[in-house]
Amino acid sequence: MHKSIRNHTERISLQNMLQHSPVDFQVVFKLIRELRHRGDAVAVKGMLRSLQHVPCSAVDAAQLGIEMSITGMWPEAQERLRHSLQSPVIQGYNRTAILRELSIALFSLGQYEEALDLVIRGRSDVHHTLMGMLGAESKDLELIKSKYWQGQNLSGQTILLLLEGGAGDLFMHSRYFNDLLSDGASKIYIECDLVLHAVLSHHPRIESVKSTDYRHKADKISTTFEVFHRYQKHPFEQPKQPAPELFKAPHQLSSQAQRLLDQATGLRIGLVTTSATDVRHEPFRSISESSIIPLLDGVQDHHVNWFCLNRGGNTPLSPHTIATYNIANLEPYLHTFADTAAIVRQLDLLISIDTGSAHLSATLGCRTWLLLAANCDSRWLELQHHTPWYPSMRLFRQSELGEWSQPVSQMIELLSREIQRRNPARLHSPHQ
Repeated sequence: MHKSIRNHTERISLQNMLQHSPVDFQVVFKLIRELRHRGDAVAVKGMLRSLQHVPCSAVDAAQLGIEMSITGMWPEAQERLRHSLQSPVIQGYNRTAILRELSIALFSLGQYEEALDLVIRGRSDVHHTLMGMLGAESKDLELIKSKYWQGQNLSGQTILLLLEGGAGDLFMHSRYFNDLLSDGASKIYIECDLVLHAVLSHHPRIESVKSTDYRHKADKISTTFEVFHRYQKHPFEQPKQPAPELFKAPHQLSSQAQRLLDQATGLRIGLVTTSATDVRHEPFRSISESSIIPLLDGVQDHHVNWFCLNRGGNTPLSPHTIATYNIANLEPYLHTFADTAAIVRQLDLLISIDTGSAHLSATLGCRTWLLLAANCDSRWLELQHHTPWYPSMRLFRQSELGEWSQPVSQMIELLSREIQRRNPARLHSPHQ
C-alpha cells in the first residue's frame, strides 16, 4: 500500500477509536508502536498529540507519557508523567518505571539536578530496579539485591559491575572506575561478553569476567549506570580521579583490514550508519542510505577515503553505493571491539550514529562526529554541539525526528571547509 494512502487509513482508524468512549488506549498504543517501528515519525507524533486531551486513567496517562518520551516529545512527556505520579494507584514497579522515564525527559531538557534526584529516588527501590533490568524470573535477583551497592562504604571490598545498557555505556562510565578504587574498592570486576572482553587492557585492580560466577564471589554488586549516577552530580563536573586507560591494549588487525587502511592516500573517514542493537531510539537512531548519500556527494571531489564500520552484519549501503564512492567495507573484520579500537586510531575522523563504536572512539580521544536523532538518548542533554563526556566529540542533531538533511548539511559545510584549509595534509597522524 502506498505510504500516503496507508497513513490516511490509519488516521481514519485513530479517529474511529477516539469516537468510542472510553477509548481503548492499549489498541491505540499498539498502532503507535507499529508506526514507530516503521519509522513514520510524522504519523507517530500526530497521533500522540491527538491523544493529549483525551480523558484516561493514570496508568494510560503514564504510558502516553512514556510513548511521548520515546518519540522525543519531552515537554509533553514530562507533563503527563508528573501528573500520573500524583495518582495513588501508581505504585511498585510502575512507579519506579515512571520515575525513570520522567528523569529521561528531564535530562533531555537539560534539567540535570532534578533528573538526577528522580533517578536516585527511583533506584532506591532496589527490587524493582533490578527486576526491570534482569527480569522478574532471574534466578540471581535476590542474590544481587542482597549485595547491591548504592554508595555504601567499599573499604577493602571487591565489586562486580553489571552492564546496564550496551558497550557504549561501559566505555563512557569507565571514567568513574578510579573513583571507585579511590573510595576503597580493592578490585573491580566487569561482567561482559567476549566482544567487549578483548578490548580491555590489563589493569591490576580492574578485570573483565565472562562468567556469572563472580556474582557469588564479589563482596558487592552494582551497575555501570549506578556508578554514573552516584559520581556525576553535575554534567560539567570532572571525575575526582583520572579515567583509567582501559581500552588501549595492543591489537593486531587482520592483514586484509590493515591493507585497506594502508592503501588510503587521503583523509580516512569512518562511517557507522546503523547498529545491530534494538534500542528504544530505533529505527530513528540509524541513518538510511538515502540520507547519508548527500554527505558522500558533498565531498566527492575531494580526496576522502571512506571506511564502513557497521557491525553485526548491518551494512545498509548497497553494492552500488559502495562502488560509486569507493567505500572500504571493514565490517567483515570487526570481530571484537579491539578491532574497532585498532581501526579508529588510524582514522582522521569517525562519523557515527549513537552507538558503541562512537563511544569507544571518543573514549580513546579520537575525533568523532555524532549524528543524533531528535529522540536521542538523554545523556546528550539539551546541548547542541559539544558534550561534557568527550572533548574530541562534536554533536550534529536533528531538529525534526526522522529528518537528517540539516545535520548532514552541517557536516558537509564543516568538512568541506576543513578539507579546503588542510588539503592535502592529514588532520593528524593516523597512528597516534
